[in-house]
Amino acid sequence: MMKIDTKVRNPSHNTLTGISDLLSFLSMCLSLCIFLVSHSLTLFLSLHEHGLLRFGAEAFRSCTLGFEFLVSLNLEIWYDLVSLLYL
Repeated sequence: MMKIDTKVRNPSHNTLTGISDLLSFLSMCLSLCIFLVSHSLTLFLSLHEHGLLRFGAEAFRSCTLGFEFLVSLNLEIWYDLVSLLYL
C-alpha cells in the first residue's frame, strides 16, 4: 500500500505564496483600473474637443443603466440558485 505524505514541509512558504498571489491580484486590479480611467479620460477629452460631450454623456448613462441591469439580473439568478439549494 502506498503511504501518502501529508506533512507540510515549510509552512512559511505557503503563507508567502498566498501573499504573493494576493499582491499579484491587487496589482492586476490596479492596472485594470488605471487602464479604464485613462481610456475614459481620453474618450471624455475627445468628445469635448469635437463638441459631442452631450452625446457621450447620454451614451455613458445608457451603458451604466445596462450594466446595472446585468448586475441585478446576475444577483437574481444567484438568489434563485441559492434558494433552490435550500429547498
